[in-house]
Amino acid sequence: MENADANDMIEMQMYTAKDDGERLAMMQVQMDKAKAAQRARQKEQATIDLQNYIKAQHAAGEDVEVLTAELERSKAEFEKTTAEVAKFKQAVMAKAADNADWKARWGSVHHTDRMLLAQYRASLKSAIQRKANISQAISRYEKLLNRTQKAATDIKRLRPLVEDAINKGILDVDPDLVNHASEFLVIGDRSWRVGQYYDCAGDIVRIKSLDFDSQRADVEIIFTFKGTKSGNWDVKTLDNRWM
Repeated sequence: MENADANDMIEMQMYTAKDDGERLAMMQVQMDKAKAAQRARQKEQATIDLQNYIKAQHAAGEDVEVLTAELERSKAEFEKTTAEVAKFKQAVMAKAADNADWKARWGSVHHTDRMLLAQYRASLKSAIQRKANISQAISRYEKLLNRTQKAATDIKRLRPLVEDAINKGILDVDPDLVNHASEFLVIGDRSWRVGQYYDCAGDIVRIKSLDFDSQRADVEIIFTFKGTKSGNWDVKTLDNRWM
């Protein structure tokens, strides 16, 4: 409805234009707006294609057999930890009931019984946390395995789209990305590449590897005056390329 109203308004302005010159000027304004809107849509779609292309290229480097083995190991660990959670939960409930009964009868609970209940609760809390961590790992492996298995198809489909968008200037990224996307991360208008050097609050670091999902980098310290150690960093903390 809003588009119809806007079109009616434009048409009315055309009819009320003083002369052909003013009418042509109005038409040019509308054409420019239409081109800008089309360009914005192309940019949005190209950005989505770019991210999916980079994601597929990262996944293509994964070993399906290794991922499958890790997934099965995690599933087995999940079953084991689920049983531990149930065991410790039962132990907590039983010991809490026992302590409550003892206190009702004798007015207090022995220190060792209180400590044992605290240990059961700590073990339960730890098991629940392990279960949550393993569940996250399973989801991560399943997602990565699925992505790896379909990576070749996605790369074949997306490569010409990304290359065309770069050639037309719709995407402003390093052209090397087309052939080496697994070495890149792109977030907004910023990009990072394996092997390149970056400044981080005065430290000079070199990226050794990049993780698409976490958007983190394993970095090697090249120069530091603060004693900074190499490690795994959020790529957004890495500023302009140093060289």
